[in-house]
Formats: sequence, structure tokens, C-alpha cells
Amino acid sequence: NKTIAILKHLVDELNPYVLWYDGGGAFDSSYTEEYAQMFYDAFLKYYPQVIVNDRLFADERADYFTGENKYYRGTEKYAEGCFTANYCWGYSIDRDNAENTISISSLINNYILDCVCRGQNCLINIGPKGDGSLPQYCVELLKKLGDFQQKYGTIRDGGDAVYNGCQPNWGRCFRKGNILKCYVQNGESSIKLDGIE
Repeated sequence: NKTIAILKHLVDELNPYVLWYDGGGAFDSSYTEEYAQMFYDAFLKYYPQVIVNDRLFADERADYFTGENKYYRGTEKYAEGCFTANYCWGYSIDRDNAENTISISSLINNYILDCVCRGQNCLINIGPKGDGSLPQYCVELLKKLGDFQQKYGTIRDGGDAVYNGCQPNWGRCFRKGNILKCYVQNGESSIKLDGIE
């Protein structure tokens, strides 16, 4: 009841587009179906304009579905891969450092491209320090991502995903109009496109 009251206050006062609910569903067995239905009946059904993920309930009550440190591997149309660039989802003074932060090539190739070329959103977590500032190595990572997008454009750039079976082992691709845009990650001497009409 306390959670529902807080959420009602947040939605009424701030009018958010999205509530990203963590825990629950397949991610946390302590959230029961009874709790999920209570949350829906007391709150969500009165705010149909608010987009909610599947962390509380992994069924038609959710607007989109999530993967945890991987792209979403289900069949739902609207999905998001959720990743952390640091050691953990928060900040650890002992373990968050440049050595435990993903590389820019891994961020692009294994996180962002895996999501967006399948038509999914990609959420990247950067854990701030206790004072709210970002560690310098995280700032450098984001700057490198900005440099990549400055050079090559926004990765999906308004394109449409191609179906999962068409994501080849040499890279990732998506369609924009009648053009297939390919990101070649592995330096093979030739590339082969299967399953495209």
C-alpha cells in the first residue's frame, strides 16, 4: 500500500512516460502474482498512458519486455536489453575502475548492436559515485560512444530490425528502406547474407 501511494504521487505530480520497475516477475520470486495483481488493480489500470516494463509481471499487463545483461530473447515485439558498463549496477569504490568497465568495442558490438539490430532499445547503466559525479573512465567511455556516432551516425538511425535469424556471426545488420546496413565486426575475407528475400 505504501508503494502504491508513492507511485500514485509520482505519476500525479511528475507525469512520467515510463515506470521502470525492478525486481519481480522472472527476476525476483518474492513478488507474487497476488502482489502484481494488487499493484495493477490499485494503480496501473488507472494510468494507461504510463509505459511499464515486465519486471513486476511478465504478461500482457507489461508494455515491453527486458533482458538482464543480454538482449531480450523472447518473442514479444517491444523489448529492451539492460546492461551495466561498470562492475555492478551501483557504484563500488573497491571494484568500479577502468579495468572492470567494458571496452568501447564491447559496448558497441556486444551490447548496443545486439539490441538495436533486433529492434530493441538498449539501456546502459553507468553507476555514479556517492556525490552524483561520474567516474572519469565512464565519461571517457561515453565520449568514445559519442565519437562513434559522430563518425557513423546514430547506430540504427531510424532503420528497421531484421529478424533474429539474419544476425550473422560476422556482425550485425538492419534494414533502412530497401538498404541493408551491416556492421562487420570480424575481419573475415568474405561475408555471406542468408535468409533475406
